[in-house]
Amino acid sequence: MNGGLGAGKTAFVKYFAKMGGCNIDEVLSPTFTLLNIHNCKDTCIYHFDLYRLDYREELSEIGIYDIAGKNYTIFVEWASKFNLKNIFDKFITINIEILDTESRKFTITKNGEYE
Repeated sequence: MNGGLGAGKTAFVKYFAKMGGCNIDEVLSPTFTLLNIHNCKDTCIYHFDLYRLDYREELSEIGIYDIAGKNYTIFVEWASKFNLKNIFDKFITINIEILDTESRKFTITKNGEYE
């Protein structure tokens, strides 16, 4: 997920979590924790935020390699900071552009092989 500050990245994850049966009051931005894990009724969501990371080596420290390839729902905010194509075989890129205070433009791109 990519978009400027306040674009709605966490709000998008919160809505997705609500649809998956999560308690949405527990879905907060992982800007300072770097990773939040939400065990929902229908899925387990790993919610990463790379905003404060500067080096690729830090991805290992937050556990992103450990969960790659597993059957989880994974959201990565500020994903464009690093080339994650070598970590995930298939992924969806969500770019959020702020149009005005009430409007956003979502561009969604499928990457990798999907069934």
